[in-house]
Amino acid sequence: MFQPRTDEEIVNSTNYNFTLDISSLLSNSTITRRSKRLQRSNLRNTPRPRPQNSFTLYRRNMAARSEFVGLKSSLKSKRIADLWRNETTEVRDLFNAMARLASR
Repeated sequence: MFQPRTDEEIVNSTNYNFTLDISSLLSNSTITRRSKRLQRSNLRNTPRPRPQNSFTLYRRNMAARSEFVGLKSSLKSKRIADLWRNETTEVRDLFNAMARLASR
């Protein structure tokens, strides 16, 4: 009988060549204005940031590649969106699993 794999198993068993470390991709940013303001104010009851979706994770990973360094953000997003549309289902499933992990 087929046993579905957990998200952790999907992410840890992949051969996909990540540009960034998986743990840094899944963690929330600490360099945005909002996160710095929340750290300074030390508010306890602040809402958590929205979880990253699969395309956001893919874009962050791809934007770190050397071919995208120095490009305008709009051009970078368009090129990465084209790459995302042409990705295989295995890669999309991988980033969907990562998005589910990031929302935990």
